[in-house]
Amino acid sequence: MLIDRTHSIAHYAERFQHDFIDRLAPLPTSALAAVLLAAEAPGYRPRAELCGELVRTLPWQTPQ
Repeated sequence: MLIDRTHSIAHYAERFQHDFIDRLAPLPTSALAAVLLAAEAPGYRPRAELCGELVRTLPWQTPQ
């Protein structure tokens, strides 16, 4: 079975945005998906590194 990674990340971006709606500044879902894809590149990046990248690059409303 082949998985469309871009589609999966786009779907995950919707969930991520929903889960963090109170903490993220307004951001189009497509832009969030692009940030998630870039942070993960080239794929299967260690979770600690991925999370650190998201903390640094996403427009959080409150300091982390």
